Amino acid sequence: MPKSVSLNAADAFVRDAKRMDSVPPTVIGYGITSDPIRDASYDDLLAAAQLTVKEPWRAINVEQSGCDVQECNGYVLRKMTLRATGERVTERVIVNEEMGEIRYNKCNASGTPSDVERVLAIHTPLRMEFYERSARSGLRVHWKAPYQMAQDTFSNIV
Repeated sequence: MPKSVSLNAADAFVRDAKRMDSVPPTVIGYGITSDPIRDASYDDLLAAAQLTVKEPWRAINVEQSGCDVQECNGYVLRKMTLRATGERVTERVIVNEEMGEIRYNKCNASGTPSDVERVLAIHTPLRMEFYERSARSGLRVHWKAPYQMAQDTFSNIV
């Protein structure tokens, strides 16, 4: 392959990357990763994320007085009222410390978990990732939640 072909291809990649980077996403899509986290340890970050399971108002926009959290066998059942819509939400939350992830599964009116779950994962080098996936297959799905909501959640946890 001639050198000019590979250089042109590299230039095209750089142009596309700059174009994509200049327009921030509006939805989370297949996931969002935080900037590197330098002022905390892995254990501190996991502890802070776990605290928000029992005290969700620390990370998301919910009414503190409307939160009800119950420890169950293998999960935490939490009920809360979203400030933005007034919707009453029930979730099963599972913390997997070994995997460094917290899984949130929204339940329907009868308390049955849905087919999708939101995942807050903690990685090393230290950063957080937020995405939605199928609870059955584990495959990621497109999440239409606002990108800024995930950014705010990261900031509130750290």
